[in-house]
Amino acid sequence: MSRGKWLGVAFGGLAITAVVAVTFVYLRSEQILSARSEVRPERLVRPTAAAIADAPRQARLLGCFSCHGEGLRGNEVFDAPSIGEMNAPIKQRSDQQIAAAIRQGISADGRPLLVMPSGLFSCLSDEDVSALIGWMRSLPANHPPPSRPLRLTLLGRWMLLNGDLPRQPDDEGHGGRLNPIPERGQSRRTRPDRRYASFKA
Repeated sequence: MSRGKWLGVAFGGLAITAVVAVTFVYLRSEQILSARSEVRPERLVRPTAAAIADAPRQARLLGCFSCHGEGLRGNEVFDAPSIGEMNAPIKQRSDQQIAAAIRQGISADGRPLLVMPSGLFSCLSDEDVSALIGWMRSLPANHPPPSRPLRLTLLGRWMLLNGDLPRQPDDEGHGGRLNPIPERGQSRRTRPDRRYASFKA
């Protein structure tokens, strides 16, 4: 076989491999994004007025405004041509659905939530979560920008498969324990991540 034919076979093999790889990334990422999880009932309590008043401080320390915007009016989580686009509006949900989103990382329709650090938030107390929800209910009605569907490029889908776009409840079901929310006057990182979780066996 001539050199030209060998090159043709080689390039043909590379093209087939590339098509197979792209197809796998797309199909596997679609499987992840369309998966449904069963939501566990959440235990909520009646928050005190003091707890609700302190909830905005907790929300800021937990990094809620970074993704959901000031006043929880919605915000861009990321918008990068090479990766895709994702925003995080707060929609009308029941208390149980909000609590499940916070602590279980599951949306109202059972889909996993991307980038929601529920692996850490799962150990927030019933009182803390109830106070956050109570505070959210006290916010003035607003009209968030229209929610746009999640859009991921091939690179974004690869990042999803590689764990660079963590999803809940699968990626962080590691039994992580969240350090207690500090009292007033104490400091803590604003944006939650694994570095300030203390893991216990």
